[in-house]
Amino acid sequence: MKLIMEGWRSWGVTQKLAGDKYKHEPREPKKLQHDHAMSPALFVVPPGGGIDMRGLVLWQPTVIDENNDIVDVEVVAMISLSKTDEPCIPLTFQVSYSAVDKRFQKKGYGSLIYGLAFHYVNSVLKGGLTSDHSHSTTAKATKMWNKFADTKGMVKKKTAVGNDEFDYNEKTADPDDDCDFGTAKRTFASSILGDKYRSGMATDNSWIMTGNNFSGIYEKLKTQHEKYLKSMEDSEIFEDDLILKAIDVFQDAYPSLEGATSAKKLE
Repeated sequence: MKLIMEGWRSWGVTQKLAGDKYKHEPREPKKLQHDHAMSPALFVVPPGGGIDMRGLVLWQPTVIDENNDIVDVEVVAMISLSKTDEPCIPLTFQVSYSAVDKRFQKKGYGSLIYGLAFHYVNSVLKGGLTSDHSHSTTAKATKMWNKFADTKGMVKKKTAVGNDEFDYNEKTADPDDDCDFGTAKRTFASSILGDKYRSGMATDNSWIMTGNNFSGIYEKLKTQHEKYLKSMEDSEIFEDDLILKAIDVFQDAYPSLEGATSAKKLE
């Protein structure tokens, strides 16, 4: 698990929010030995390898044998989360990268995985969620983060003294609002108005989704994953394989980045 988790961190890629609402149930498995369809599940990847890189992997079985043992699976979507390098209004996690398998794109799974990530960060980790501040974010992703500001139930996390916006140049005396701008590029506006106006900055806030509707499906999918594990001889090997399949999903969706460790903006 250690080496695989370090591999997650080495990617250092960024994210794009999917605009579609989650409007389709995960499709039925491609091949089943029985008439019943296997339910989708959510693997909550714990931190490992001495780093606080976490992840969510949405997957489902595709083949089971006559004993109802899982023979093969597919990853539908995945997302990785890590603590911000600077406080960025602690506790704050950033989206490092995310991808949806090509076969499931434009069906709302991008929105689903982000909703699950908000629930996980806000309700389980007790932190706020922000865009990637170790690298940068696409213009389209920035628009999606801007929509959060106008979404009912989305609130900005505050420091102990009440600041709710990231400080990139230590303009305030509050150390808890200090944050990085990553590799966001300098612009004419940023040279005059400050680094928050750099190209590639998606949001300057740590967000909390109040009254979210993802708690139920999060628990259902997570419980399903745990049920599947009980029937497996070596659950650790299986979960390591899920991580590898999640990496494959990303590399299949973005083959030009295979093997790259530089920042990536998901299309």
